[in-house]
Amino acid sequence: MGIRVMKISRHVLVVGGLPEPIGGVTSFIYRLADNNKVTTIADLYPSKKKVTPLNFEGQVFYYKGLLSFLCSLIFSSKISEGITDIHFNFSKTRSLIIFLIPFLKKSLRFHLTLHHGSLKRSYPEFMFRYIFSKIDVIYSLSESQHSFYKIYVLADYEKLKMSTSYVPVPPPSLNLRIKEIDDFIDDKKFSIISGYCSRIYNHDWVVRLFNEVELNQKLVIFLYGFIDEKYLELIQALSENNARINFFFNVPQDIFGFYLSKASFYLRPNSTDSFGIAVADAVNYGVTVLASDVCKRYSGTFLFKPLSYECFVDAYLKLKDKRTDLSVQSGYSPAFFYHF
Repeated sequence: MGIRVMKISRHVLVVGGLPEPIGGVTSFIYRLADNNKVTTIADLYPSKKKVTPLNFEGQVFYYKGLLSFLCSLIFSSKISEGITDIHFNFSKTRSLIIFLIPFLKKSLRFHLTLHHGSLKRSYPEFMFRYIFSKIDVIYSLSESQHSFYKIYVLADYEKLKMSTSYVPVPPPSLNLRIKEIDDFIDDKKFSIISGYCSRIYNHDWVVRLFNEVELNQKLVIFLYGFIDEKYLELIQALSENNARINFFFNVPQDIFGFYLSKASFYLRPNSTDSFGIAVADAVNYGVTVLASDVCKRYSGTFLFKPLSYECFVDAYLKLKDKRTDLSVQSGYSPAFFYHF
């Protein structure tokens, strides 16, 4: 199953959102818009801090959630006029309830991408089979997702397409700086971790590493979106006596990209993941990347098995010492991925 090249026509409506909030769905759609690979976006995530790319020549329709969008799609021709395909971008399977609506236009082709690394059944099996029967193309971002979908599409495997949610970005501008981050880094070497504040990211492993092993660098932790309060308390408690560790919340994507491009290491020891856009960006910026092998990674990523904290430390030391017994992801550097 090869990665498919992206070519979005002018008759495709992309459903999801733009930052804020920052996440897999919104970052992906932002990059599509920034490259003018899409002309119409239905944004389902209400926020007062929406960011539309300056280069974007298309239009964005904003809705207060899924129900508001459905009403517009069914009762108004403003958004659906001329549309032949709708590409739905959600995070988890619970959003698939939209496909249970019987009055969605049968003349439209439906495409689906779920961006969460670990998919779980949110509804009874018969509902899933019905939902997937209504979707024309399902894009899998990992082998794990592909296996999940295969359970419910019966023998109609042709609708399953292996893809990636990575859209490359140009090098970030030198003007994208924040004084608070600059003051903390102070022109010293630093590593970065990022993502939701969730246990699946294993951020506590990295904090422990910088407490116990890595004493010569600073650690910048960029967190956004969902916050597991108990987990945040844990990693903040682990780092409270270490002046070389600092947290930054909901930093804009472009600014995050600037500091990512200046890092010595980007570390992503997730126990669950679907791809990791920041992994691909870091590799393209020339940053050394160590990531778990729980999914397909971007070409040039150093990989390790996230079996334990000790496994992570061992892999980090091998990479830092430039030992060659770590595996490296190869042959996976696609440009765009959808072909409607």
